[in-house]
Amino acid sequence: MNERRNRRNWLTGLLVFILIFAVGFGYPKLQKQLEDCAQATAAKKLAALTKQLQKNGTISARIAELSLEGGFISPDCTREAIEKLMTEVKQVETAAAELSTGKQRPSSAPRLGEAPLKKLSVMKEKLLIQSAVNSLYDYESGPVFKGSKVDIEKPLNLMTSDDSGIRKINRLLDPLPEDEWKRAVQNAVENVEQQLDLNRIIDNQLQELQVRFGAGATNMTKETQELIQMLINKVKTSWYRDSHQERFDELQKKMPVKP
Repeated sequence: MNERRNRRNWLTGLLVFILIFAVGFGYPKLQKQLEDCAQATAAKKLAALTKQLQKNGTISARIAELSLEGGFISPDCTREAIEKLMTEVKQVETAAAELSTGKQRPSSAPRLGEAPLKKLSVMKEKLLIQSAVNSLYDYESGPVFKGSKVDIEKPLNLMTSDDSGIRKINRLLDPLPEDEWKRAVQNAVENVEQQLDLNRIIDNQLQELQVRFGAGATNMTKETQELIQMLINKVKTSWYRDSHQERFDELQKKMPVKP
């Protein structure tokens, strides 16, 4: 009886020893396997997140769809679309940062979302500038910018009477990179400046004639008549052109061309 009890105690002790040995030496190995598995899973998730912001990735592809050749932006590019993409980029960047916790990254290394966010920021500025340029022109004639198509042969908005709006556009435009889009904006703005200058020149010419008539002049030279008429014909905004023409016709009645 004692011998059987002793044998049972011996077997129990042996099992306890084996269990302690297994726990002591097997658990760290199991723990390492679990950690390796978790790291591999995190690495796969991180790679999937990173791919979204790389060339041809899902988010990068959607950003590319809003961009056109020459720096122009798609007609589908809206403030809402840009802000939605910005939010998605930041979410991916945050999720990737959480998966990368504990990993060392060079201080000079760019953030994951830095490049796409910069592209979206430039597009947002361009959209704002295009809207400002369009507002300088007559709204009913359609936008100046429609994708890569630019039409500046339009009348001016009657509210565009000075260069305050132009100065604001130039301030926003200066820091942006040089491309075809920027040159197109500059041309559109220069056209507005030329039209405003033309209106001022015509107004000065007509005022000068009015002063001469008031001083006793009864005629104008053919050169003066042809010059003013040529200037009036160059005015693209019908309201201004008709107003100038009406004033000029009245002066021609009072001061006909010298025979």
